[in-house]
Amino acid sequence: MKIQRKTVELAEFKMNDAGGGGFSGYASTFGNFDNVREAVQKGAFQDTLQDFLRDGFVAVNHDWDGLPVATINNAYEDAKGLFIEGEFHSDERSQAARTVSQERLARGKSVKMSIGYRVLDAAPVKDGRLLKKLHLYEVSLVNVPANDLASVSEVK
Repeated sequence: MKIQRKTVELAEFKMNDAGGGGFSGYASTFGNFDNVREAVQKGAFQDTLQDFLRDGFVAVNHDWDGLPVATINNAYEDAKGLFIEGEFHSDERSQAARTVSQERLARGKSVKMSIGYRVLDAAPVKDGRLLKKLHLYEVSLVNVPANDLASVSEVK
């Protein structure tokens, strides 16, 4: 089984101070072609979203060997993309990821995300590849996204 990862800039990323600290935002957007010429189709996550809510995790730079830095509390598709809400763990590494994210946003910088997934259905199209069905494993905080269209809008 080949696992694929897609990097996108997180849109409307928000931090909150509940527990270990929370966040929310768009981990993926629909309909736009990213820098690797892939576009996610609306509905691509729908069939496996419950699996992601149960088993999915948040990592830093797709580090699957280390422990996750956050849990997923909520995830759903809307017209714009895949919106997620999560909460950071209380350990030092997770809180460091939270602190860096908060500081970047406070300084007017972006916080970006990437998704780790397996393609269940895709089709070649004129501009690249349309991802129709995906099995989502994780969302990562990353330094370089594939999708340049999404942007951070608010932090609390």
